[in-house]
Amino acid sequence: MPWSLFMNFLRNKIFIIFILASIGLWFIGINDPFVGAYSANLNYFTLAAKNFARIGYLKLGFVPTYYAGEVSEYVSQPYLHHPVSYFTLVSIPFLIFGFHNWIASITPVIFSLFSLIFLYKICKTLWNEKTALLAVFLFSVFPMSAVFNKQTIFEPAVTAVLLSSYYFYIKYLKSGRWRNLILFFLSSLLSILIDWGGVYFIFPLVILFPFLNPNNRSAKAVKIYVLAACLGIMVFILQVLYWRGGFEDLISAVWVRQVDSELFSGEYPILRYILTVVFRILIYFTPFSILVLVLLKQHIQEFFKKKELSLQSYTIFFFLIFGLVNFIILPTATFGHIYFLIYLTPFFSISLSLILLTRFGKSDTLIYFIMTLILILSSVVVYSKWQQVNKQIYKYDAGLKINQQLKPFQTVAVYEYPGDMLEQYFFHPTVNMTSFIDLIDYLDEDLEKDRVAIYSCWGTCSSEEMEFISNIHYHKIQFAKDIWLITSDIQDVSLYDSQNKAAIEENSLESATSFINYYRYIRDFLRVGQL
Repeated sequence: MPWSLFMNFLRNKIFIIFILASIGLWFIGINDPFVGAYSANLNYFTLAAKNFARIGYLKLGFVPTYYAGEVSEYVSQPYLHHPVSYFTLVSIPFLIFGFHNWIASITPVIFSLFSLIFLYKICKTLWNEKTALLAVFLFSVFPMSAVFNKQTIFEPAVTAVLLSSYYFYIKYLKSGRWRNLILFFLSSLLSILIDWGGVYFIFPLVILFPFLNPNNRSAKAVKIYVLAACLGIMVFILQVLYWRGGFEDLISAVWVRQVDSELFSGEYPILRYILTVVFRILIYFTPFSILVLVLLKQHIQEFFKKKELSLQSYTIFFFLIFGLVNFIILPTATFGHIYFLIYLTPFFSISLSLILLTRFGKSDTLIYFIMTLILILSSVVVYSKWQQVNKQIYKYDAGLKINQQLKPFQTVAVYEYPGDMLEQYFFHPTVNMTSFIDLIDYLDEDLEKDRVAIYSCWGTCSSEEMEFISNIHYHKIQFAKDIWLITSDIQDVSLYDSQNKAAIEENSLESATSFINYYRYIRDFLRVGQL
């Protein structure tokens, strides 16, 4: 074997080892319950998928629902804030493997693996294999991928399908074959049927196609994509009209994402927004992401000099615009939800791969050193996020014990306790209380129905809250440091009396490290729920 071929084989093998190690980060905490940041979204999306398995696709009309009660009593309650296809895809593993925590992660992980495949194909087609392998490593190692690619959100699936769309798009631009244009149409349609993020592709297509030479094929692809977008949106609108007879759900979805958020709750929203985005990019795409500014400067200068874009430059700007769309049209939602930055992952993967190989590519040893450093930095962030979630798992453990005291499908009133978790894991419908006075009024309202409630403090219980708890005239059991079950009809009260002290001690929070204190300081300064 010639020396060059041997070195290429060895280099590829090392890259593959790095990629596999990075994918391994995805599985940290994969079996943990959804109790951390964005747990409400994750639990309700998962509940909708489970309902297909326990109620039936035909009975639901292939439309998701957040219903958590008994199957025999189900009355149509469709959830139509999003297109409905993704819920069906997430439900399939539940049919095969049953209801376990890790099952919800199978579908997003599979989509994320497809993202790696099409990212590799794009980079190899436009650049070379080394660029492709490094881009795949970066995509898989970024904390953005490791933390969110296993969660039942829409963005990993949309990203995967749109990467396939872009691959077929550039194949069509290079070859002009109708087969690639048809595959581009089908993958684009699928992305829109999965979620609204699929529509974002139209923005870079329209903005950039005049600067691509030749652009006649690009113009035809834009028309094909518009056709796919119209068809996908029309399918969803027909579903909404059939199940709801109007657009109240869609208006509510847009209003919540535009207005009801943390962004405008304080002063200087634009400055806070920009600073929050910068901090998140440095955290979830590693501090090395700042290097992409050098690459952008080079390609911007090239554009103004030539007045047109090469397909390589076009690709970089394409994924940048695609990733930024959400920041412009849904700023409040992006401010409140870290995982909307997933759409920037292809841009940072490709751009950082190119700049690293341009600046340091002459030395494989230096590239491997940088990859190792990025892997270490990402591992620290992923582990920190995992610890953050672990501090909340006691709520799920308390829910397991509380579930033993409840009747099947019994409705529970909750105050400062995640009702979404009770619904998703234990199928107990919940009624959310806005104050502990409302909670007691709920219990007093109809004593014959044996109503139950869960009371939890927000953070550390205040003296007023402890006094309120001590004066409750109903039966109460303390299941954790800040969680009580309150009911007028309790069974086996003594079962947990002797364990109260141990449960409280076991679930006491550890003192925060200086690293966590800095994190909290920045988060509170920016007035954002999660940094």
